[in-house]
Amino acid sequence: MIKNQPSITAAEFLDLFPQIAPPLILTSESVNGFSHQNGILNEDAQRYIAEMSRVSLDELTEIIPCFKFVVNPSITGIVYWKGALMNYEYVLSTIDNEGRFVSNMVLAGTYSNGKTIITSAATIDESHIIHIVMGEQELSGSGYDPMKSKAYSVEVLPDGKIMSNIEDIPWEENTGGEAKI
Repeated sequence: MIKNQPSITAAEFLDLFPQIAPPLILTSESVNGFSHQNGILNEDAQRYIAEMSRVSLDELTEIIPCFKFVVNPSITGIVYWKGALMNYEYVLSTIDNEGRFVSNMVLAGTYSNGKTIITSAATIDESHIIHIVMGEQELSGSGYDPMKSKAYSVEVLPDGKIMSNIEDIPWEENTGGEAKI
């Protein structure tokens, strides 16, 4: 866990994310472009995420800022990529003008529990509706079964809350209904 209070302001933190208007696509390959353009978040910015979203980050976790978009004049949506051991994920967080996190949710990534590998991709449209497609493959199996793919919808509401129809998402940080890390 990264300790100590962040010495970065909300405005400085948000400035680390380039503004991009939807439609946007997040795939496992997208991180290469974000990494090249934006680099890895510094320790102060990582502490800001850890403090504001109440997630644990260790010294092996890398966070890359991807982009931000306007939800409404007082709410900004940010997406960052978080890489940890056997877990690579794109996280959407909504933040108010005071820098408080409103809601968080893993949108896409790759996750393994040692028995299966789950991969997902997401598209964010102009209405802040997020379409997620997820597939699962058993490590001991013969291959990927497309019939086991699932599709989900997530919406960023005007108040910054993230609502979804996802009940059985594999990422531990997610919950059904209002998504929170």
